[in-house]
Amino acid sequence: MIHWLQSIKIECTRYRISGIAMITCLVISMLASQFGILIFRNILNESHDTNRYDYKYTINLSTAIQSKKDIPNLTSDLNCNIKIPWVMAYDNACQASRICTVIVSSYKEKYPLLSGQYADSSMLEAGTPIILIGKNDVKYAYKKNNHLYYKLFGQPYQVIGILGSETSSIFDDSIVLYLDCLGSNLEQSLLDNGKAGITITLESDQSDVDEIYTQYLLPSYKIKKEIAARDSSSYLSSSVPFRNEAEYCAIIFLFCFICLSIVIRFWLTQRIHEMKIRRAFGYSNGQLLFCLIRSILSIVLVSSLIFLICLLLLHTFQKNLMEEYHLFFSFDIAIIYCGIFLFSLLLICVRPIYLLLKEGITARL
Repeated sequence: MIHWLQSIKIECTRYRISGIAMITCLVISMLASQFGILIFRNILNESHDTNRYDYKYTINLSTAIQSKKDIPNLTSDLNCNIKIPWVMAYDNACQASRICTVIVSSYKEKYPLLSGQYADSSMLEAGTPIILIGKNDVKYAYKKNNHLYYKLFGQPYQVIGILGSETSSIFDDSIVLYLDCLGSNLEQSLLDNGKAGITITLESDQSDVDEIYTQYLLPSYKIKKEIAARDSSSYLSSSVPFRNEAEYCAIIFLFCFICLSIVIRFWLTQRIHEMKIRRAFGYSNGQLLFCLIRSILSIVLVSSLIFLICLLLLHTFQKNLMEEYHLFFSFDIAIIYCGIFLFSLLLICVRPIYLLLKEGITARL
């Protein structure tokens, strides 16, 4: 037993460079992908927060719209708004695009108006698509039949009021739509243009916080509930799932696969050369097989230790930093990396044994 442990120690020392390099490639790529995604999410969240306007109570939900019906269904029984930041609006005349903030609202909510009027129930019952636009959006509107119209995602809306203030205001570049006349073109365009990760802000009073959380959000989304003292508001937060996250991870996985391929090829080449030398000195196939398995166990021990250290660091990072920004470690990504790691070990185990038993080492000398 002592001799076997000493031999494992020798194997760990002899192959520490290749073994540790292989696991280091996994760890670096995993950390790079996870931290990169977190930083990307945080940057987008901060850019969205710059457009927030102050309400007494706010429920902030970051999620992806899975169906165009999700927007009206989520708010059909609630007196609240949906804020969709950074939506592309299109000019009817020159088809030029610009960035604006679209607020999907109930007609009961009031916003600062420079001119015009608010929507009322009679307007909504008439079925006419109506809209409020910011004062900076007036130049993108057009007149037709003595009415001002604004085209959003290919659908014309009648402008009934101009938002803004005498001084600079976030409403100068905002657009207010109404739930009861929300055009299907807008909903479909949000999906067709890949607007996953839209920040939906539901604005309500304190009594609705628990109701919205338990009846609408908790059954459909994995959301962490937190009553925050910041800005005297109540927040419901979750991580933001972006569709291009998969593309980013695919690049990291490709980098990981290339690194693993190089390390595995180097390790296999060294093991085959060593088996040739041992075979020349009279080692039997059984002894060569035992040496190979012993080396594999050595790499497994070293890699397991590195993974334990990595998981400890990730746990510490998540507890001390990630939870502060409502970001959570993606265990799906960890499972994928573990799968790559196990597949790599399988290649390391199977390939030399296959060459040893089928072709024979002496045939290669």
